[in-house]
Amino acid sequence: MRGKPRVSCTQRFKVSHAPGIYDERTKDVRWIVILCGFIAALSGAAVAQPFAEAYRPAEPPVAAPTGVARTATGRALRIADRLEPPAMLVLWAEWCPVCRAELPEIAAAARRAGVGLVLLSVDTREDAEARTAAFLGAHGMADGEALFDDALSLARALGVTGIPHVALIDGTGRVVGRVSGRMDWRDPAFDAYVHEVLAAD
Repeated sequence: MRGKPRVSCTQRFKVSHAPGIYDERTKDVRWIVILCGFIAALSGAAVAQPFAEAYRPAEPPVAAPTGVARTATGRALRIADRLEPPAMLVLWAEWCPVCRAELPEIAAAARRAGVGLVLLSVDTREDAEARTAAFLGAHGMADGEALFDDALSLARALGVTGIPHVALIDGTGRVVGRVSGRMDWRDPAFDAYVHEVLAAD
């Protein structure tokens, strides 16, 4: 008996359909983002992929973004000042079901692998700061300062078309690969990748 057709988290929706992505502060942003996991969650198809299937190499590798993000208190911060390669730069939003399910797993994988972790929210709702802080605190991730990409400039610089999106940055500060959508972050292949690529001398 055939199962349900797979609904990919790469299905695209106009920005106006995604909460907190399109408002007066971002009305000039004419790009398409993924309505992360809403349909996938409804269909039960948000299945975690192994690393080999979820990973996409950067061809060629590119320098990590150097733009400016905002802290929850409104302070401008260069993203490069927060990144300490090797690192994982995660673009996400509190309203995204797949992000909510996956973020604790990503954080655990970063700790296990011994690489830096920077969380960059694309949530522009008025209460985004409070919602984001509550979620991170509830999942033991309140030790790092939440950052926000209000104008989506960093997301565009990375070529992001959907969330969650993890940019993998090697020790020289280059984005060498990415993972977008649901992945099994306990996959030993990811740990091997970190050792052989991200943390390589």
